[in-house]
Amino acid sequence: MAITVRRAEEKDIPFLLDLLDQIRDLHHRGRPDVFKDNGTKYTASELAKKICSEDERIFVAYDGEEPLGYVCTVRTEYRHHNIMLDKKILYIDDLCVYPSSRGRGIGRVLMDKAKDYAKECGCASMELVCWKFDGSAEGFYRSYGFTTMSRRMEYKIYNDKT
Repeated sequence: MAITVRRAEEKDIPFLLDLLDQIRDLHHRGRPDVFKDNGTKYTASELAKKICSEDERIFVAYDGEEPLGYVCTVRTEYRHHNIMLDKKILYIDDLCVYPSSRGRGIGRVLMDKAKDYAKECGCASMELVCWKFDGSAEGFYRSYGFTTMSRRMEYKIYNDKT
């Protein structure tokens, strides 16, 4: 396994869009009341902007010429907040590995690249959102060392019979 990880380039957009479709499908199956069954989180032009952004980094993993997966990150900084301490974080916007490549350590290699980038940027932490229906993702993040920082809860009004 000769995995290479590099910053995404415009030539990676077709495979990024393919993986974004897979993420959308997973989320729609898990929460059809929240996620549409069509569309894309980012268009090709939005991905092109992200690829060139100074505050966002998309890293892609390849085995030779075969794309394996990607991680999309966003640098965020809290400064002069009323109650929060100043802090730089690296937000993990997406992590996705092709199903045929899962279990080979690709996700860990991508997260290692994101962690190295976070350290380079002086970030105090990496943060992400993991949907409750996606137990395999939560298990992966926990095995990587992520812990629960807060919980987002909902009360569905349209199911309320009172």
